Amino acid sequence: MNIFKRSTFVFILLGLASFAAAAQDNAPASTVGHWRLNVEKSDYGTTAKPKSARMTITADSTASLKWRAIVTDADGKRQTYYYSGAEDGQQHPVTGNNPWKSAAFTRGDSGVTSESVVMKDGTTLNIDISLSADGNTMTAKDSSGGPTEVWERVKAPRAKAQ
Repeated sequence: MNIFKRSTFVFILLGLASFAAAAQDNAPASTVGHWRLNVEKSDYGTTAKPKSARMTITADSTASLKWRAIVTDADGKRQTYYYSGAEDGQQHPVTGNNPWKSAAFTRGDSGVTSESVVMKDGTTLNIDISLSADGNTMTAKDSSGGPTEVWERVKAPRAKAQ
């Protein structure tokens, strides 16, 4: 089985931005910015862990979710993911060098976003994504019992005092 079919790190890429606005008490929260997968905090079970993953989210609203991601798998192979679409529960294309065909996002009232991914081979993944209370950690869990990923916001470096 292809590591990217079952690995959660790919599906969270799509869902990170979409769920945040519905997160804490339905108060708007933005995931716009840079994110890095914490491989050590993530649980891949018997699936090989990726070496690294990073994502940049440039738009985060129900009308427009846009992100791009780069993942380096356990064998050092680099994959790219690009997504631009509404959070309307409808499938929208995922482009780049990756095994995904499309993804759909639905924000839930409980602060959890549901993501449905259709792979190029026709299989599907269903993921539940949640945001921490401080807005700096996202967790994505494969609802079929697959991997759980932990993503952390990358804070901008502070300017040096002169």
